[in-house]
Amino acid sequence: MKKHIIFTLNVLFAVLLFLSCEEGTPQTLTFEDIYGRDTWEIDVTDNGGYMLIAKQSEVDLTEIVAENEKFKSYKLVTQGSSPTIITNRVLGDVPGPILTFKYKASEDIEPFIKLDVKKENSQSKMWKIEKTNEWKVYTFDLGVLMSASGWGGLGSSINLVFGDKPNVTVEISDIQLRSRNAEESKLASSFFFRFANRAPTQIKKFEDLTEIRTYGGNTYMFWPISDPGDCNMQSEPREVELTVDDNQLYFEYKCDFNFSLQIFWLVRGGDETHSMAFPASAEWTSAHVDLTDVIANKIFVNYPNAGVAGNVMRLDIDKLSDAPLYIRGLRLSKK
Repeated sequence: MKKHIIFTLNVLFAVLLFLSCEEGTPQTLTFEDIYGRDTWEIDVTDNGGYMLIAKQSEVDLTEIVAENEKFKSYKLVTQGSSPTIITNRVLGDVPGPILTFKYKASEDIEPFIKLDVKKENSQSKMWKIEKTNEWKVYTFDLGVLMSASGWGGLGSSINLVFGDKPNVTVEISDIQLRSRNAEESKLASSFFFRFANRAPTQIKKFEDLTEIRTYGGNTYMFWPISDPGDCNMQSEPREVELTVDDNQLYFEYKCDFNFSLQIFWLVRGGDETHSMAFPASAEWTSAHVDLTDVIANKIFVNYPNAGVAGNVMRLDIDKLSDAPLYIRGLRLSKK
């Protein structure tokens, strides 16, 4: 009897699948159609990781119909303090950690993502969606959230919250999960410095301001004392090994005054970089320093084990007196 029931269900699924693909037209079935459960919208064809909006809250949602358009576009008008869209659930593992879509927006938006509403470690603020009348491409790497929460398998969906203001208009198209490209893979494989107020010296105040939980989102505020002589802080121990090829320093910063930085690989003499000077900037500014020579010809010559996992590094802040320095995404990458 049990085998007969299973056979009958399999035949029913095959019939529905055949009918859905009749005449070569992709159709959208639901788990309710197939299994009689709560609705899970799925595409039974290979859709390249593109997703649909299945539900919404505090959003006036209109589907935009465009001739010859393969994937759906939507117009959203926010109506409350937590305007949210929820994508369809996936039938299988997600194809990659990169969430991307095209958009237009009537105002700047600070979005928030929830991969699993029951798990805080699957939720995060996201990079700003900037006001634009032209189509722009938005991307956000979910790798950190996926690693922390285990999200990404059968039945996974995404909750996207479009800020906290009503009457904001957003057009959104081609919502997709995909694998990383070369540039995104390089960022994800970088070594990111982590700080937790370890052994602070001549630092008046330190804060971990990280709110965007993705690669490059780690943000810290360092505030030296007045006229410091040797302002520094040790990093948390490295979880990975560094090699002589990890020689490209990247970060973003904000500071009202000029300042200089040095990095020590082992917190010993002879393992430090040269002094690196940076100009004042009231806005987030990108910085890149090529450390190939000093790492290959000084640090790893003096200390061949400088890159061993578990070592503590040190960030020295010079020529800055009683003023905050904000640093985001401090990392070492390969060329």
